Amino acid sequence: MRGIRGFMTFFLGDVIAYVSEDVNFIRRTVWKQIWEKLEQPLKQGATYSIIAHSLGAAIAFDYLFHLFNPKNPNDFSFIPKPDPSARPEDKNLEPITVTPSELKLLRGQFRHFFTMGAPIGLFMMRKGTLWMEGESFVKLINPVRGEGRSWYNFWDSEDAIAYPLAKLFQKNPANAAQNLVDIPVETGFLIFDSHTRYWSNKDVAQTIASTITSSRTSA
Repeated sequence: MRGIRGFMTFFLGDVIAYVSEDVNFIRRTVWKQIWEKLEQPLKQGATYSIIAHSLGAAIAFDYLFHLFNPKNPNDFSFIPKPDPSARPEDKNLEPITVTPSELKLLRGQFRHFFTMGAPIGLFMMRKGTLWMEGESFVKLINPVRGEGRSWYNFWDSEDAIAYPLAKLFQKNPANAAQNLVDIPVETGFLIFDSHTRYWSNKDVAQTIASTITSSRTSA
């Protein structure tokens, strides 16, 4: 029980930190790391895919959602803006600016999304308008769209944090043509093992490798 409690405390602590209403240092840090690694390859014409696990899958989904569904085409609301009037501690933060040309690279050169042990379905409960009004989740948007793009969601039925997602997103007819595939895998029987061993699962590795290789061959 002590191990399970420690695991859940660690996971829930990260979740609480991520969904907090402050300037969200997690998103700021994630963005800085993304752009630091991608800037030069993208400017040289490379494409990129995202492999994410657990809370990282939810963060990556948020990144893609804000990237492909902005209220303003030249805005990137994934990065919360400092608000010193509401949060005095924000006065020491520098605004992060993403230019339209950078957004164009990030959108145009994205290819595939691979999620493992993803709690994305649970995170949808954050937005009440998705499930409290009319038929639940009919407005849910899959950001992974367009020819040559796919989303593979790996999940183990023993993993209490992971959920299949294809049927959830299919509730919105606008997602019908998008390639979202749930792939059940066996990663372990214990709660900790079933959630953490996706990285060493052969089926996961083979699917990711073949998808990326096929994408590069057809490019």
